[in-house]
Amino acid sequence: LPSIPSRVPAHLWSLLLTLLLLPVAWFCSADGVTRLFPRGGALHIATTTPNWGGVGEVALGAVALFLLVFIARWSSLGAFVWGIVAFVCGVGGMIAAPQLADYLNPTLDALDRSSGFFSNVAYHLSATLPTGVIALSGAVLIALGFVSHGARRKGRKDYIAQSTIDRIDQ
Repeated sequence: LPSIPSRVPAHLWSLLLTLLLLPVAWFCSADGVTRLFPRGGALHIATTTPNWGGVGEVALGAVALFLLVFIARWSSLGAFVWGIVAFVCGVGGMIAAPQLADYLNPTLDALDRSSGFFSNVAYHLSATLPTGVIALSGAVLIALGFVSHGARRKGRKDYIAQSTIDRIDQ
C-alpha cells in the first residue's frame, strides 16, 4: 500500500531554518535602515547618495524574509513557534520595559562598548524590543503560519474532492 511521506523532517527543518533566518532578517533590516537613516540625523529625507551598505543590508533582510515565507510554505511549524516566541518577548519588552532595562542594560552596555557588530546588535535590540517592533514581527509570523497551514489544508481538501469526482466520473 502506498503511504503518505512523514512530515516530521519538514517540521524539524522549518523550526531550525526559521530560528536561523529570523535573526538574520531582523538584524539586516534594522541595521540597513539605520545606515540609510543614521541615528542622530536630521528628520528629513536624505538628499545625498544612499549608503549602499544599507541598501545591501535591506536587500539581504528582504531575501531572508522571502526565505522565511518559502519555509512556511513547506511547513508552518517554524513560523508558529518562533512567531509566538517573538510575540511574547516583544509584548513583554513593551509591558515590562523598566524591569527589562534593569536586567538587560548591563549586557547591552557591554555589547555597545565592544563596538562593531555587537554594538549594532545592542542598539537594534534596545530600539526594537521595547517599541513593539519584535511583537509585530511575531504577530506577522503567526499570521504567516495560519495562512500557510490553511492553504495546505484547503489544497488537501480540494485534492480529495477532485479525486472523488474523478472516481465517480469513471
